[in-house]
Amino acid sequence: MKNSRDIPATAKNRGLMEEMKTDLGLRDRDTKPRRGFTKRQQALKDAIFRVITRPERLVIILYYIERLNVGEIAMVLRIKKSEVERRRLTALHKLKAAIADH
Repeated sequence: MKNSRDIPATAKNRGLMEEMKTDLGLRDRDTKPRRGFTKRQQALKDAIFRVITRPERLVIILYYIERLNVGEIAMVLRIKKSEVERRRLTALHKLKAAIADH
């Protein structure tokens, strides 16, 4: 298997959301608590697709799941490092607020 850093940026972005959903057992409209998930885990998974925007979600996936650093994410998405950090922090604040509501 190739290292994710060997894959061109366009290939990384293509299908990344679908892979993540499959890996985590998620679907876009998954609202019923699934067996084996706590209510808090289910709330977080719902919030990932309901609360944060697609650009924020992509940064979260690349940072926390793909384990890319801020500089690598900036290169892949062709945006500034400061924009990567802004999207990441905004998404985290939104997710925290969504979880606090449950």
